[in-house]
Amino acid sequence: MVNQLPPEQLEAELASLFESVEAFAVAMKAKLANMVREENRTGWNDPANAEDYYKKLLAHAAGVPLAAGQEIDIANFAMFLWRQRMLAKLNGGQS
Repeated sequence: MVNQLPPEQLEAELASLFESVEAFAVAMKAKLANMVREENRTGWNDPANAEDYYKKLLAHAAGVPLAAGQEIDIANFAMFLWRQRMLAKLNGGQS
């Protein structure tokens, strides 16, 4: 939705978005810390795991009613894949 908001409303909208992103990032970090510390799950940055992450991302997000409450897991899988693509770009297309 495109609106011509006054500058103060636009800034308030941006502040609200940024606050939400920060809160979501805190929740993502907590979930990741639990995965590593409590479940000993590692290997998130190994390109060999990319296909598995795509499958898990799709499985978690398969249906909105089924994915309710799994938003943090979905975001974390997306972050893993995003990071691998960024590293691949930095390495000239090689992961």
